[in-house]
Amino acid sequence: MLLVFAGAQAYGQYELDALRFSRPYATGTARFVGMGGAFGAIGGDITTISHNPAGLGLFRNSSITVSPSLFFTHSGTGYEGAEFNDSKFNFNFGNVGLVYSRRFNKTKTKGLQFLNFAIAYNRVNNFNRSYFFEGDDSLNSIGTYMQTNAQGLTPSALNPFQELLAFNSYLIDTAGGPTSYFTNGPFPGETKRMLNRTDSKGSAGEIALAGAINLGNKFFIGANISVGILNYKNTYTYSETDVTGSIPVFDNLTYRENLDVSGVGVSLKVGAIYRPLNWLRVGLAIHSPTWYNMSEDYFNELNTSFTFGKFSTNSAVGHFEYDLATPWKLQASAAFVILKNAVIGVDYELIDYSSINLRSSSGSFTSANAFIDSAYAVSHNVKIGAEYRIDPFRIRAGYQFQMNPFVSSLGPDATAHHISVGAGYHSKRWFSADIAYMISLTNGSDSMFRGFDLPQAQINIINHSLVITGAVNF
Repeated sequence: MLLVFAGAQAYGQYELDALRFSRPYATGTARFVGMGGAFGAIGGDITTISHNPAGLGLFRNSSITVSPSLFFTHSGTGYEGAEFNDSKFNFNFGNVGLVYSRRFNKTKTKGLQFLNFAIAYNRVNNFNRSYFFEGDDSLNSIGTYMQTNAQGLTPSALNPFQELLAFNSYLIDTAGGPTSYFTNGPFPGETKRMLNRTDSKGSAGEIALAGAINLGNKFFIGANISVGILNYKNTYTYSETDVTGSIPVFDNLTYRENLDVSGVGVSLKVGAIYRPLNWLRVGLAIHSPTWYNMSEDYFNELNTSFTFGKFSTNSAVGHFEYDLATPWKLQASAAFVILKNAVIGVDYELIDYSSINLRSSSGSFTSANAFIDSAYAVSHNVKIGAEYRIDPFRIRAGYQFQMNPFVSSLGPDATAHHISVGAGYHSKRWFSADIAYMISLTNGSDSMFRGFDLPQAQINIINHSLVITGAVNF
């Protein structure tokens, strides 16, 4: 997921997580990536079973495919006139799969030609991100923020994930009564250095079991059932430091929020491809929501350093379970074969992110779902890809546009652009090797700390993916 609004003051965690887990990222085999994912009507690639499963019907041989991938992300964050850069590296598998193809009819124009089955793991999202930014401020402090929230409460009634941590680490303490508090942190007017560091990792993928038929080499029908597997870890770190040594008592503090989310879900996909002419194919596919059962564990930490001592405290580990339904997706596509040596694919996707739904046994998602209904929009995504064949070699290029999933009046622009190139070697019988490189560009924003009225940091993200695919046909 390319969005990085994780600490944005206007949004809650669950609304943003629901969007993060619902928005796909172009990954899979090197051929798929090299053509920008525009395979809805082309088929013949195992990644297509996660997009238009009818593409499985175009296989004419059984095959085993493996696609290791290198992922590198770079973030450039602008905050109060300064620029901060960070990066992260990840190795993963975009695809591992098996296709079994059986021919039924040697007459090429009539009846059932092939009955094909496939089982594959296809990665559909990459959550590895890292960024940071810092700045000086004299008006806001986490100490005064927690002091204000604690007033009127006894220590036993404090929020165990924030104010109680401040109390146990002497960032705040009682004065003049059990419900009156003061802070040992910076006061308004005292300048300190603030830093936000956000680090996330994880992925979403699906184990897909698919089947497809080829009727007369004209009509292809396919379907799959997929088990979605999701894991996401995020660590948000906020710190304050007296860099000039001018603040009495206070030296520094570090507040950290740790989140670990996992999910298992199920989805269905059906699709069809029709070839009315030798040079033209058209495709249509419908994806059901992925119905996830989500489980998360979370805990917070606070470390403080004063002239009178250093203190560390952790909250207990919280646990929460809920259900997430991602949006329905409609995909329409076309492919054009040019002089038998080139193919151009065009895919269009319609995704209504306002249909995302959160549900828990406690019924605590009423406001979150209302926000999703009003803040998330219908997204129109376009993929374009081309492949030119000079036997036994292939040359590819692709582009994918993902529309901003927020309504325009909200301001955040999370439009994403993916540009790719690739090449391959395909023997006539049994072996193929492909390589692809993709660069992805998007934007985001984040706040220093959700309780402060400070300017948003603007984050530009560039992702680099290198995918290598080897396939053996038999």
